Amino acid sequence: MDDVVIVGGGIIGVATAYFMSKEGRKVKVIERDPTYKTASFPLSLGGFRRQFFQKENILLGKFAREFIFQIPELLKTKKTLIQLQAWCLTDTY
Repeated sequence: MDDVVIVGGGIIGVATAYFMSKEGRKVKVIERDPTYKTASFPLSLGGFRRQFFQKENILLGKFAREFIFQIPELLKTKKTLIQLQAWCLTDTY
């Protein structure tokens, strides 16, 4: 049985599921498009803003950039390894 069910596989839903699972929770994400071709995250991914004024935004931007570059290793499976590596090789900074 799952501890948490998240409806929506956009960036917020997937990130919430990822970080909750890292804390030992059993998480299920329900997404109407299992291919994620029409999910909000891949459709809106265009780059990262790197110029901020507030310290919190600067730290969050740095964390996000480092995390994205670690995705191939963090989310590695036999099926997704090649796809994730190709996706992360696109540097839009």
